[in-house]
This record gives sequence, structure tokens and C-alpha cells, in this order.
Amino acid sequence: MLDSATRERTRMLMLFSLAGRIHPRDDAHGPLVDRFDFGRFTPHPVSGAALLPVPVLARRLEPGELGLPGGDHGLALAEAGVLVVATPRGEATLLPDCESAVRPRPPRSPPGWPTPVSTVLRSPSAAVPCST
Repeated sequence: MLDSATRERTRMLMLFSLAGRIHPRDDAHGPLVDRFDFGRFTPHPVSGAALLPVPVLARRLEPGELGLPGGDHGLALAEAGVLVVATPRGEATLLPDCESAVRPRPPRSPPGWPTPVSTVLRSPSAAVPCST
């Protein structure tokens, strides 16, 4: 299996530290290595499993249940889920995990701000003829 490839969907995995402590009580959600495909690096999380966070909550969501501030920004979610993991010391992390089959549109600048260079470079009207 290759670690990099062209894929039809864009995956977004975010991490947010949570306040307080959560101490895992059982292994009902299995080890972290069973939740993600680590590819050729799998032996590393397997050998260090005792030191890694463990899932304490795992939920699949309907894509419409998870939204972005200010609308979808042209990003239609195909899959969504949340995972809460806790370290052996009880530190918790929230991991929203989403996939989108749609390429997001470039961000718009607020009124009065300069246009981002990436937007200018993609604009056909910004092309400058070259003479040889």
C-alpha cells in the first residue's frame, strides 16, 4: 500500500485539546491503531500502544450534522465523524474527522482587503501576454 496517492476525496482530521480529565474505563472502542490506517508506519503505533491515547467515544455523523462557521464555504461533506481519545494520564482530545468529494472554492477577502495572490494567479483576466 502506498502512503501517498491521488484520491477522489479530501480528508480533514482536526485535533482540539479538551479541558479536564477523562480516564478510559474499558477498551470497548479498541486501540487507536484500529481507527486509522497508518500504512507502512503501523508497527510504530502498535509497539507503542500502551503510551498512546485510546478512543473513549466514537460516533459517525450524518454530514449535515457537522457544520462550519459561516456556512459550508462550498465544501460538501460526504462523511463525518467525531472521536474523543484520552491518554493514560487522562488528557483528552477531540478529533472531528471529515471527508469531502468537492474541491473547496478559494476564500474571499473581506471588503477592503487585498485579493489573495493565489486567486489572482488563477484568474484568466490576470494573464499578461508575453512577447518573444
